[in-house]
Amino acid sequence: MTDQATDQAWEVIGPLPAPPGTGRRVFDGTLWQLSTRASWRDLPERHGPCTAVHERHARKPAMGL
Repeated sequence: MTDQATDQAWEVIGPLPAPPGTGRRVFDGTLWQLSTRASWRDLPERHGPCTAVHERHARKPAMGL
């Protein structure tokens, strides 16, 4: 499993409605954390601030996603 969605995957994912503030970096950061099971604090910088990615990931169940 890769830590980033492919461009082909984004052709499918991109048009789907997403909560405000959720973009490719957040999605890829969440994918990285779920695939590695590492601490959010270990999130590579290319995915953005770990606190922001974690916050957006944690909010999704409350939003029904």
